[in-house]
Parts: sequence; structure tokens; C-alpha cells
Amino acid sequence: MDEYCLCLRDNPHFRLTRDGQGFDAHAEPMVFATYDEAYDYTLRHNTSPQLEGVSVEIVKSDA
Repeated sequence: MDEYCLCLRDNPHFRLTRDGQGFDAHAEPMVFATYDEAYDYTLRHNTSPQLEGVSVEIVKSDA
């Protein structure tokens, strides 16, 4: 079963951390069960400091 995470469009190795506090290349990423869940998260949190003004991409998780 595929899982998805959010990454920075310009730096795809930086993924949204599990705690949602920022993007990191080494920390455990926040993982979503479906693409739609990841998309809904971006819609609900697009004004949070971590996502506001940032271009993100939804990608399949490596986990």
C-alpha cells in the first residue's frame, strides 16, 4: 500500500516532519495513508507558518 508525504518542490529531499513543525532531510516524515489525505492537510494548513508561502509537492513515501 502506498503512503505519501509532503516535500519542498525545490528541494524534494526535505520532507515535512512527523510533528509538522518544518521540513528536514533527516527527521522522520509525516506520512499520509492516501494522496487525498495529504492534499486535505495542505488545504487545512496552508496558512500555518510551515506551509505559508512554500511550494510543496505530494510524493510517495520511501517508508
